[in-house]
Amino acid sequence: MFYGKTLRVTYPHDSLDGYNLVSSSNVDGSTTYSGATDDLVKAIASEYNIALEVQEITEKSTSGFMHSYTACVNDVLLNETDLCIGPFIGSAQRLSMATFTTSFFDTRLFIISYREGGLTFVDELLTPLVPFTYEAWGIIIVLVCFMSSSLMFVQGRKVKRRPRSVLHWIGDNLFVGGKSFSGGGVSDESDEPSRAEKFIVFGFNVFGLIVLTAYTASSAAALVVDSSSAEYLTLKSVIDNDSKICTIWAYEDPLVGSHPEIGSLLTSKETVADSLDAMDSGECQVAILGADYFEENLGSSSTHCDKTMTEFVLSIPIAMPVSAEYMHPFSYAIRKYVIDGTYADFQEESKETYVGDPMCSYYLDEDDDITRLGYTELLCPFLITFICTSIGLVLFFVDSSKARKLQSKHIDVNELEMKETVSVENEDTCHAVSTNTVSLQTMEIIKALKAKDDTDTAKVDEAVNYMLQLLLKSSENPYLGKVTMKLKEGE
Repeated sequence: MFYGKTLRVTYPHDSLDGYNLVSSSNVDGSTTYSGATDDLVKAIASEYNIALEVQEITEKSTSGFMHSYTACVNDVLLNETDLCIGPFIGSAQRLSMATFTTSFFDTRLFIISYREGGLTFVDELLTPLVPFTYEAWGIIIVLVCFMSSSLMFVQGRKVKRRPRSVLHWIGDNLFVGGKSFSGGGVSDESDEPSRAEKFIVFGFNVFGLIVLTAYTASSAAALVVDSSSAEYLTLKSVIDNDSKICTIWAYEDPLVGSHPEIGSLLTSKETVADSLDAMDSGECQVAILGADYFEENLGSSSTHCDKTMTEFVLSIPIAMPVSAEYMHPFSYAIRKYVIDGTYADFQEESKETYVGDPMCSYYLDEDDDITRLGYTELLCPFLITFICTSIGLVLFFVDSSKARKLQSKHIDVNELEMKETVSVENEDTCHAVSTNTVSLQTMEIIKALKAKDDTDTAKVDEAVNYMLQLLLKSSENPYLGKVTMKLKEGE
């Protein structure tokens, strides 16, 4: 265990991420170190009562290695120091020279590519349509027209055959549909709607509520999402185009070990700024850098705001070289601070202190992509309005059929009454004609009998009187009464 001991510690130059190891010169010529990694080591030293004895990298190491981080590892190898404080990448060379602590964070490498075209003027105009796919918009338009035309039909607004009337009806249809959809419900509802109209209105109101809610949520994201893309979105596209890749020298071994196919495309640079400048000069088309390193560069200058991070490539563990004697206890202490979140707090505090906010957006986040809703996602409201409108139309036709049958029955009853009236009137006419005819014929016979010489007129009168008596007995018959009157007149 290393409790209460004195450890020799050595610092390389400042970390490229700008916050894990930061040095500042004092007036007396001494140097003060700070940053997230330094805070981690000092917290461990305080907990375990460890005294830290700072010393410079030895000349024998700096003369043999041009990079201070590798030179510090060499001092651990030579037992000139017990611990190098800083965010060290465990390259194959360094791992072969000394033991390392457990990793306390990973640096994530991304492709750095030039941005390319944002939205065109036409794309800007079509931005309000982005929340739904074109297929979904087509179905929405069809359903809105279906609902509005069905509603107008049920309400009794029929179209005439004249061209102007047809166009006028279509205009009303579009007006009612558009007004209803934008308002989230039917706008031209009757004061006393029929049951058919109620079904149509209910279905469309549910449809409008769901669709407009989905549109509002998606359109808000569509208006604020970063519309730019990048020339190279994936490592595969870089390889397929045989494009040159710039990276800092410490990343070269891990990258080639993980992706051997890019070995011939890599160009090593000393710093992050050198890699980005090489892109501007045309030496490289893309770069592969740590996210923190790229963010730190954009926090100090807007020169490289024309570039963005795209695909994640590799995660490299960060650790510190330590003498074999203290490797296990130091690793235990580090893991404890990592697990309880203390080191993450150190990182956040150091970023806020030493790294400014990026001067531009630097990451094309896949989560920012707009998920356009298609007809499958909107199938429920589509079915609701279609089914309810269809039921409304069926009910309308059923009610209309019943109304027509009831009206037909009323017409049949009226016709029957009219026929009976006409029949009685015809019968009266026929009886009147018959009575007149019989009376005339009877009078003619009597006159003819009396006109003959051999006729006994007294007997004729007697016969006529007898017949009149018989007729008078049937005086309740109006028609016989008429005959009697005629005969009396003839007498």
